[in-house]
Amino acid sequence: MMEKVNTVFRLPTSLDNLETLSSAIRQFIAQLELDPAVVYQLELATCEAFSNIVRHGVNHDPGQYVGVTLSYAEGGVEIVLSDCGKPIPQAVLHALEGRSKSLPAPDPRRQATWPERGMGLKLIFAMMDDVSYRSLEGRNELILIKHV
Repeated sequence: MMEKVNTVFRLPTSLDNLETLSSAIRQFIAQLELDPAVVYQLELATCEAFSNIVRHGVNHDPGQYVGVTLSYAEGGVEIVLSDCGKPIPQAVLHALEGRSKSLPAPDPRRQATWPERGMGLKLIFAMMDDVSYRSLEGRNELILIKHV
């Protein structure tokens, strides 16, 4: 049984920190020798989640922080992002969790069909094997899990 390995750090909520986040993820999972496609999915989903927090959760307030916990244990990588911004609206989460068909599929060739928002979360759900979210006492946690 493999020990659970954790890395925990905080990043100010600024889009300037996306590169820092990406390289932290790459460094953390380098030792796992994962398929490059899986590495890409983890990186993309996490950076998308971080961007959403910056844009929608804290409205570009660089005085706030996102707590990031990277961990892996037998069979999976788990990434937890926590913040004190506005929670994700319940309606959005329900639509995604049910993979409901109420979100129209955009046509990649016609930009007019692309939704203004909400694609980020759809992307995160598509890239990860398990996504959960909780908001308690002013603190939000997004948990991304990839089975490897």
